[in-house]
Amino acid sequence: KDLERKLKTAYVNKERAAQHQEAMLIRKLENDREQAIEETMEYDRQLDIQRQEEREQHRRRNLTAQKEVLQKQMLAREEENGKLKEEASRDKTMIDDIIAKIN
Repeated sequence: KDLERKLKTAYVNKERAAQHQEAMLIRKLENDREQAIEETMEYDRQLDIQRQEEREQHRRRNLTAQKEVLQKQMLAREEENGKLKEEASRDKTMIDDIIAKIN
């Protein structure tokens, strides 16, 4: 009887150990799965940040290019206005000279 009890206890202990090992393996697999999910989420987050930075840089480059175009247009318009003023001044001087000769 004692031997049967010891044998039964040994089987029960062996079964408990197997269940414990299985539970630990399941826990480890779950932790590994969660870690993989977290790593994927972090990778996606970093990728999203990089894409946002690239979009922002592209937007800044576009704004800078537009600003340069506008500045060139403004300079060209100022030069044209200056030429038109000079021409108007010459025309006025010619007209004043003609009127002075007539009088």
